[in-house]
Amino acid sequence: MQYQFGKTSRPDLPYQQQLAVGRKVASHFSGMLPALGICAGSQPAIEGRFHWQLAVLQQHLQQLPYLLSSSSPCIADFGLMGPLYAHLYIDPLPSYLIKCTVPLVADYIERACSIAPTSQPAGKDPIVALQPQHPQQPAEGQLHVGIIIICCLEGC
Repeated sequence: MQYQFGKTSRPDLPYQQQLAVGRKVASHFSGMLPALGICAGSQPAIEGRFHWQLAVLQQHLQQLPYLLSSSSPCIADFGLMGPLYAHLYIDPLPSYLIKCTVPLVADYIERACSIAPTSQPAGKDPIVALQPQHPQQPAEGQLHVGIIIICCLEGC
């Protein structure tokens, strides 16, 4: 992940220098983890929620190839794609987990990232609502986080 930070920040530099830049950028973000409630003790809750959210998305993608349509993505797909791709899919460990455990999610990410811009309106499919089974209600004070934070556990 550090290399990705460096590559994005300074694409003009060679690999070793990009890695150094990436380490500096990552160290800045790692200092923000406590404010987000991320610590060694929160890792099981974060990882559990990550796997649960991916399982819900996998279940949904068995019915539709996109969040709300069988023919084309909508703004919700692109809103979800930012965190899924940028925070998880380009990081080797979460990417591996996604590809191995929820292959429809991996296909969804790759499909959504390969869509060319168009001026055509989205399809007219009826909206299908998925009513996932929520995990047992967490105890008071238990951490609630989205999947976008999981990459921080490894010290991005």
